[in-house]
Amino acid sequence: MMQKEIPRHIAALIILAVVVVVAALLGWWYSAGGKRQDEAGQLSKQAMEILKRTGGNVQQMTPEERRVFEQAVSRGLVPAAAVPGARVPTAPTPPAGMPPGGSGGFPPSDIGGMSR
Repeated sequence: MMQKEIPRHIAALIILAVVVVVAALLGWWYSAGGKRQDEAGQLSKQAMEILKRTGGNVQQMTPEERRVFEQAVSRGLVPAAAVPGARVPTAPTPPAGMPPGGSGGFPPSDIGGMSR
């Protein structure tokens, strides 16, 4: 069975078309992702400036500032510690007589005679 050869100029055009499509997709992906990050960065920056200026006092914020600040907080762009009145989660304290968390988990044992 004989196979036909594809002419070189057709093969070059196919390869060029694939490269252009891949480059276009990568360019679109890069530009779309960059805008979302930039928007989030700008929103975070604005919210922190509002927080610095007002100290978190909502009565000192304009309606536009309040909208920007609330949007940044709802998207998690402002750390909870920076929001006045926000409850910052802390590690629970163990009951009396219990060792603090992160102390290694299992108590020492004599498995294999290692503690002798």
